[in-house]
Amino acid sequence: MNFHIDRYIARMVVNLPQKKCRLSFPKAVLEDKANRKLRNALEDLYEEIERFAKFGRELSREATKTLDQVKAMYPKVYEKTIRDCGLITDDELTLKRAFDDYIDGNFDNRSTIKKWSITRDLLVDEFGEYKPLQKIKAIGLTRLFKELKEKYAPATVQKHLQRTKQLWLYYQNGGEITINPARAVKVTFAKEQLVANKPYIEMETFAKAANCISSQQQKTLLFYYRCMGARQNDPRGDRWEDIDWDKRNIDRSQQKGVKKKIGWCPIRPELYEELVKWRDEVIEAKGKAEGVIFPWLFETTSANQRKYFVSRIEAHPTVEVWPNFFNSLRASAVTDIRNTDGIDGRWLASQWIGHNATTADKHYAHVRPKNFKAITKHDQDDEKEVA
Repeated sequence: MNFHIDRYIARMVVNLPQKKCRLSFPKAVLEDKANRKLRNALEDLYEEIERFAKFGRELSREATKTLDQVKAMYPKVYEKTIRDCGLITDDELTLKRAFDDYIDGNFDNRSTIKKWSITRDLLVDEFGEYKPLQKIKAIGLTRLFKELKEKYAPATVQKHLQRTKQLWLYYQNGGEITINPARAVKVTFAKEQLVANKPYIEMETFAKAANCISSQQQKTLLFYYRCMGARQNDPRGDRWEDIDWDKRNIDRSQQKGVKKKIGWCPIRPELYEELVKWRDEVIEAKGKAEGVIFPWLFETTSANQRKYFVSRIEAHPTVEVWPNFFNSLRASAVTDIRNTDGIDGRWLASQWIGHNATTADKHYAHVRPKNFKAITKHDQDDEKEVA
């Protein structure tokens, strides 16, 4: 490998077995003292590339990171390096292409695509986008997920690992790769680390918080979250026409994943009362209630919606804001249905809330005080002093 410096540019010549690869960099990269560290890294990289071409060895982790730096600073040089130095062949399935093809072929939902893209970028940052999938080893994946374990929440790391395993299994089953290193990667967490704190919000406590909201639309929406167990964006799909006022049911929507109607769900009395008030306001202003029930959801972002509720509740001196604001309301609705006497609460909660019952077992359902009282036959409120 040799350097040649002309008037304006610096050329690097990489000696490959069949040819010489000439690469051009700005002259300052090789001459300015401030770039000495980069120059040394480039020298190490292209010396490794010469050995790679001659002996078939894999690039080191440091060389891969330098190559990614070249990609960011000098994309044309990067493309020429990849193409002319034999780092990739046309028939090899590379990391980024594997993710992109899988995402394009399997997902339409923007949220799901975004989550998979984040996982892709984490792996690309570690191994480089042109790393052949077949050449990524279990030890490299394990090292990456150990590092991610130190940076991200346990549940987030688990999701990234699940997607990684899913990708490798997909291409193994399809015959594109013969070895599945992801199968051997394990990241362990204590059970309580994987489940976010979603406390049960008693209806009495919730009502005090909801009364801090002066707008009837937003107040009704907050009751909707607590009583229907809806995810934050679910009510965007609900319309006045979906409500059966006589039966007090609503054909509720689900916006996560494939947008669809869950089906007819019962409206709790607390929510029904607020819905009637909000309907009357709409009729007074527009003559009739039709279209989306909560147009405010389309007028502001999800983050600002949460800020709106939290700021108004926090302003009240005797009311506290609970953690995991929307998820806690969803979990509380699940718990209420499961604790209702005379019904199959576990199955009905899955039908009316819109989730897998097993998922609710782990993430949503709570043990309530009345569960203890049912077994002990003891109510602390009626406790008498024992001599």
